[in-house]
Amino acid sequence: MSYRFSIVALAVAFTCAVPLAQSKQPPSPADWGQFETLGLQARGGLSPDGRWLAYGLNRSNRENELRIREVASTAEKTVKYGTGATFSGNSRWVAYSIGYSEAQEERMRTQRRPIHRKLGLLRLDGSSEPTVVDGIESFSFDPTGAYLLM
Repeated sequence: MSYRFSIVALAVAFTCAVPLAQSKQPPSPADWGQFETLGLQARGGLSPDGRWLAYGLNRSNRENELRIREVASTAEKTVKYGTGATFSGNSRWVAYSIGYSEAQEERMRTQRRPIHRKLGLLRLDGSSEPTVVDGIESFSFDPTGAYLLM
């Protein structure tokens, strides 16, 4: 008798659980921005001395950002629309490209204005604020890290 009761109890439990699982609604378009994935940084990653990490955070709403984090602490710098982080060979600097939101780029296209990216340059010892240079499309550090070609 208890065996038959167990089967009936399981059948009732499964029957009641299925409608509850199906009642969950998918996220609305307004909620899409909360979904994040790590973006690959082709030139970034870990600094040569291993103290800093650069990684991209891509969101479904395209409000992407670059994060530069000191590994041993919680110190972190966030750059909206930043990509392509590159550490200098001496691990004193990080350079990165700064783009625009999709809406800003579309506005520039409709106004027939050129879309020029910017260069961000951050001293990793924290002694200064980031420097931003307009109109820089590409850049590279020399092997020693003493010079930046833009």
